[in-house]
Amino acid sequence: AKLAGVGEQVANVTAQAMRGELDFEQSLHARVATLKGAPVSVIETVANDLPLMPGLEELVARLKAHDWKIAIVSGGFTAMTEALKQQLKLDVTIANNLDVEQSEQGATLSGTVSGKVIDAQAKADAVVALAKQYDIPMSQTVAMGDGANDLIMMDVAQLGVAFHAKPLVRQKADASVARGGLDQLLYFLV
Repeated sequence: AKLAGVGEQVANVTAQAMRGELDFEQSLHARVATLKGAPVSVIETVANDLPLMPGLEELVARLKAHDWKIAIVSGGFTAMTEALKQQLKLDVTIANNLDVEQSEQGATLSGTVSGKVIDAQAKADAVVALAKQYDIPMSQTVAMGDGANDLIMMDVAQLGVAFHAKPLVRQKADASVARGGLDQLLYFLV
């Protein structure tokens, strides 16, 4: 959003959604609409230079060494989650699809998304579906999140972990990590 010149506008809408003050699907459509006409290269630039949270690579490597299946189910966008999938060798990513328009000026964002919106319920449904797909008992599932749109997903999993989360999410989670890197989850999991 910053690269497209609408960073502050999108940040305000995102903050409202993360606090549970705004319906996620409405906020997603509002945020994506601000990107209409932005060159696709904006998304490619971000996807190719994603900052990794401290401890993420260690967490994934250790879990993969113990044969865990790891998925990102995000209210973000497939361009970013697929880049992370490749970089970290994740099993699955599920996210929203940004629509692209072709014009004489080149490929630009249409300001819309296609397919099922990955909202709170879709995240929860993904945990159940992935457990079934990989023949994992629900009693062996973990979901981690930081915003209100992660609560249903965290509730459906056996262990719901709040990571650097909003106050509401910390209150409702089974466990919470407030400081440090993602690798701290290893104390809960391995």
